[in-house]
Amino acid sequence: MPKPPRKKTTTPANKPVNKAATPKKQPADPLLRLPRRAEAVIIGGRRTLQTTLEDDEGQAIQPQIVLWVDQGSQYVLNSGITALNRSPDDGVTEATEMLIASFADPGGALNAEMPLPAIPAMKRLKGLPGKVIVADPALAAQVSARLAPYQITVENVDELPQIDEMLSDMLESLGFSADGAPPPPFAWDLPQAAAVALYAAAGQVWQQAPWEYLAEYPTVAITLDAHGPAPEVPTLYAAILGGGGEVLGIACYYSNTAYEQMLTQSMALNQNRDELRRQAIEQMRAAGLPMDLLSPEMLEGVVDQALAENPDFGGDRLAQDALVCFFDARDELDQTYLAWLDERKIKPPKDGVPTFLRTSPEAEPRQPDVREARAFTLALAALAQFCAQFKATLLDDPVIDEPLTMTAQVDKEAVPISYVPADANALIALTLPPEARTTVYRLHVALDWVPDVWRRIEIRGDQTLDDLHLAIQDAFGWANDHMYAFFLSNKPWDAKTEYQGNPLGEGNAGVTAIYTLELHARKQFLYIFDFGDDLRHRIKVEAVVKNGVADDAEYPRVSESHGTAPPQYPNAEDDEDDIIDADTNDAEE
Repeated sequence: MPKPPRKKTTTPANKPVNKAATPKKQPADPLLRLPRRAEAVIIGGRRTLQTTLEDDEGQAIQPQIVLWVDQGSQYVLNSGITALNRSPDDGVTEATEMLIASFADPGGALNAEMPLPAIPAMKRLKGLPGKVIVADPALAAQVSARLAPYQITVENVDELPQIDEMLSDMLESLGFSADGAPPPPFAWDLPQAAAVALYAAAGQVWQQAPWEYLAEYPTVAITLDAHGPAPEVPTLYAAILGGGGEVLGIACYYSNTAYEQMLTQSMALNQNRDELRRQAIEQMRAAGLPMDLLSPEMLEGVVDQALAENPDFGGDRLAQDALVCFFDARDELDQTYLAWLDERKIKPPKDGVPTFLRTSPEAEPRQPDVREARAFTLALAALAQFCAQFKATLLDDPVIDEPLTMTAQVDKEAVPISYVPADANALIALTLPPEARTTVYRLHVALDWVPDVWRRIEIRGDQTLDDLHLAIQDAFGWANDHMYAFFLSNKPWDAKTEYQGNPLGEGNAGVTAIYTLELHARKQFLYIFDFGDDLRHRIKVEAVVKNGVADDAEYPRVSESHGTAPPQYPNAEDDEDDIIDADTNDAEE
């Protein structure tokens, strides 16, 4: 049977041919599809770590660190750790493939057991470089053979100071020496009996988990008298670490002043973080780092490291005289420290292995000495007893009004403990300069719907918008039974300048000090109470008086009143009749 004739296709003369519909043949090698960047020069190197690590399967590896950098921009194109003992050519092939990946792929995945620190920048090259330079004959030979098809020049030199410096910095940040030698094994010259007692006391605290019901502020005072960590330190002040769920532990400060100084500095650092971040970025940009080209995530990591390491940003100003105990999972700790514990037959909980430090503003952290360890043992054991006695009370209501006191018995020693709750204003005051407490703000508060009815209210700078709210409630006879909000722009429902609260004292109005609002004379803002009835109050700042606090005066206070306030519910009787009628009708139905 003859085949049917093939149908002919024609293209009209006036219709253009779509050349794009016919795809061009792409080269099989994906590297050949990359653009050429003849001006780009990549430099790199590797360094062996003089230790062994364990991979995810618990197998030992001999690691080497590899680094590839764009010489012009100083971008780190790729870095990571390879296993020498699993390579037939001492890791040369792996290092070469990391170079190839840097042409187009993002920086390679970092080894889970040994993450690298934040580095100045990481970026793909997005092209084939014109030259690769290494200071390693074996690596240069392998790279040259691998890149031969792409006409990329490979050069071996005697030294690359920039790569050597970067590798050294990365190793030192990991705890190694510049040549890759591991840090010395953990050592602590603490008598066996003292060590066993200290770890046992820490284990008791771990079991009580005080971070679940005790806030970091205020501290728990633990009186040790002659058993204190130093002759001049009879009392330790324990602050609970772990409110944020990230760091669990106990810090026992040598004085409450030292603790409050740390807390003040820490809060100030957090409050000014945006400004510090801006300063860090500007300083690094001035140093030649291409900050504008970093991704948001990478920028965050770079800046956070700068803030933590640069004393100009306050990172090392937070250390005070204290004994600190951190709890960490076993697999997150140094193996030599775990070996030290095993040698002493100390077996802490797997998820709560304690580590101990003596901190000071004048010196680097160290392990506590014998006297300090004894004091810490007494303090931790006493704290554990305190938690056992008051845990149910605190879990039932973490915001308590009365002090909690007891005397713990530890190794036949009587250890008094006291916990005096502090209100929110005491904590807020720590974040403010001293002048906030002595500055008085004189406010004219008028009813928007009856302007002739007004009150003059004076309030301190360290008091909050919630304090002002309560003062207004008392001044006009309102019942404090609805939500409220302040609008600093003087525009109702302006979300950008809104500070809100409720009768329980919750909301950002309760933690916003008047001093932080930067109020000035003639500034006007709005207060709305009861979002249903919309009771609006116009507030005008009449004066800001520094050192204006009167002796023995209670603030906030009403210094002048004008006019009788209308009832909060003018139709209360009618509303009550409506409710009764409605209930009667429901009952009849």
